[in-house]
Amino acid sequence: MTDDPSMAWQVTGGCLLAPILVTVLVTARLQEWDIPTYTWLLWLQLPIFMLHEFEEYVLPGGFKSFFNHDTVFASPEPGNNTPLSDGYVFFVNIVTILVVTVAVYVALRYRRETIRRYATTTRADA
Repeated sequence: MTDDPSMAWQVTGGCLLAPILVTVLVTARLQEWDIPTYTWLLWLQLPIFMLHEFEEYVLPGGFKSFFNHDTVFASPEPGNNTPLSDGYVFFVNIVTILVVTVAVYVALRYRRETIRRYATTTRADA
C-alpha cells in the first residue's frame, strides 16, 4: 500500500468504511427495510465511490502521477507545479461528491413531496 499520510482518507474509505456500508445496505435491501429506492441508491453510491477512490489512488493507484505526467494537462516542468495536487484531489473527490449527493437527495425529496402534495390536492378536488 502506501505510507503517504495524504492517502489516509482513501485507505480508510476503501478498506474499512466501504465494506461496512455495502454490508449494511445490502442487508437493509434484503430485509426489506422501509427505505425508498432512490434513497438506497444514493447511499449505495457512497461505498462504490470509496472503492473507486481506493483503486484510483492506492491499489493499484497511479492516477495522480498519470494525470500529472502523461496527459495533455501535464506540467512541462516536473516538481511541485502539477495540475493535480493532494489538496485538489481531496476537494474534488470529497467536498464536491458530498455536495452533489446532498443536492440530489434534497432535490429528489422535494420532488417527491411536491408530487405527494399535488396528488393529495387533486384527489380532494375530485
